[in-house]
Amino acid sequence: EFKESKRKYVINMDTDEANNGALTIFFNREIVDDDGNFLGVGGVGISVTELQSLLRRYEKEYNLDINLINYNGLVQINSNRSHIEKEYLDNSYLSSVPEKKFVYKKMDGFYRMTYYMDSLDWYLVIDDFTMSGNIYGRITRHGCCIYFHKQKRKSKFRKADGKDKDITDG
Repeated sequence: EFKESKRKYVINMDTDEANNGALTIFFNREIVDDDGNFLGVGGVGISVTELQSLLRRYEKEYNLDINLINYNGLVQINSNRSHIEKEYLDNSYLSSVPEKKFVYKKMDGFYRMTYYMDSLDWYLVIDDFTMSGNIYGRITRHGCCIYFHKQKRKSKFRKADGKDKDITDG
């Protein structure tokens, strides 16, 4: 997949057979030697359930709605599993969202903050229903930052010969 696409990383959502078939987001990156020769693929996975739990906690505490969406507006991650890859958000403004900058927009009844996440090729979309007009201040003041936190998890390393090797990180 990497050789044909010329991409250095691939992100996909699939079931994790090593974790009882749990829906998981896999972050896979090519591994090359010092001369740029392809050696294999390394990656980690985070269960969608784990990520949804984190989103639910922030949504409840700060009266927010948090989504990760693709360029078409299709919801990739949401605290409600039934929305994933079934619901769309307005994507008419996404082409104007610069890299590494938040875009704030007043919507009908809420404020929307959008951030393009180049490493995922997704957009983080946070809707603030308090109508305080200070979504950035509220989020940063309370430390509501979304990061994939490090936890002990099993990762798969696929060598160039096609064989998998389990690695425990933590």
